[in-house]
Order: sequence, then structure tokens, then C-alpha cells
Amino acid sequence: MVKKKISNSPENDAEVLIIGISSSENDYKLAWAINTAFSINLSLQDDISLNQEHLFSFFLDDKNNKKSFVLIKNHASNAILSLKNKNSDYILILISPKKTENIADLLKQLKKIKEIRAAFEIKDDKILSIIPNKIALQ
Repeated sequence: MVKKKISNSPENDAEVLIIGISSSENDYKLAWAINTAFSINLSLQDDISLNQEHLFSFFLDDKNNKKSFVLIKNHASNAILSLKNKNSDYILILISPKKTENIADLLKQLKKIKEIRAAFEIKDDKILSIIPNKIALQ
């Protein structure tokens, strides 16, 4: 897999939407449900490591040239990846090439998925710093 990086430069007009998800489902089952609802292909990648001690599941779909989807499990054994968003079981990140996504529509679609109890917007760009440099748009 080619490693890619999100650029925060002004030339990059990509839109990044961050969604907190509450779900008691296993990560693979939630990824499958999101794949089905959005016709995407989130696939398991190398886990994200926090202090080389705790591992967090990381799913990515960046095969579509228009959008990248990232799903990260926010909780691991006795650890939370994003303490600021500790009420989120999962974090879903959508990266679009232009500012075309409607957050309300995205949340509405997510809330229709039976495996999801709640979905809400997260306004915390710092969360992007914990994501491996594997994602971005071409």
C-alpha cells in the first residue's frame, strides 16, 4: 500500500469530517455495516499503537479517488485513543477532495445503521495527528 499524507496546507481544499460513533458491536461487524450502508470497502489495516503498548483497530477505504473513509476503535484494553472523545466507541473520518459533504446527511445515514446507537460530529482537528500517515487524497 502506498503511504499517503494529509496536508494542512492552504492549497489542500480537502474536507475532513470527524464523527464519533457509539456502538457495542465488534469492530469488524461495524465496519461491515458501514461498508454495506455506504457501498465502500473498509478493510483492516495495521493497528494504531499508543506508546507501543495499546493497540487500536484501524480500518481504511481509500480505493475511491473521490473519498477516503477511516474507522478507528477508540477503546483498547484499559486505554482510550482520544481522551477528549472518550464517549465515542469508534471514530469515523471522511476525507473528501472538496467541501461537498453534508454532515447532517452523513449523520442521518449512519443513524439508520442498526449497529450504531449514536453518531455525532466531533470538532477536534487534533484527532488527525493520531492517525498514521496512510491517508489522503491524490
